[in-house]
Amino acid sequence: MKITVYSSNKLKSHFLKLVEDYKERISFHWQIERRYINPSRHDLLIKQISVKSLFFILDEKGKIYDNQELAGIWNQFINGGGKEVFLFIGGSYGYNDNWQMNHPDNLWSLSKLTFPHMLAEVILFEQLYRTQCLIKNHPYPH
Repeated sequence: MKITVYSSNKLKSHFLKLVEDYKERISFHWQIERRYINPSRHDLLIKQISVKSLFFILDEKGKIYDNQELAGIWNQFINGGGKEVFLFIGGSYGYNDNWQMNHPDNLWSLSKLTFPHMLAEVILFEQLYRTQCLIKNHPYPH
């Protein structure tokens, strides 16, 4: 499976180091990449995503999943032949209301708490790794 994370953020070195650590862990089983993208290009990318792909837009108004729910969604997607996952992380002010109205089922909130966008990205990568551990029945290193 291939995961592409599109981010509107240029991470500072200490955040980038954490993201790279989780990317390395995830890459043992899944192909993963992080791409910086100008927020004005997000609409173009969404239109190019295949209907066979899974995508989430990180947004504070999105659904909050627990770890088991998220692993279940991903596992169902993988078992159904899914090959590509796309994740979109907005900047400090998130996405405009158009995105929220046009893709309400694809909104994912990491928490009821508000995080700085750079920290949210680190949390996202950690959650991807945790989801992978659950799907692969691999003990999560505490």
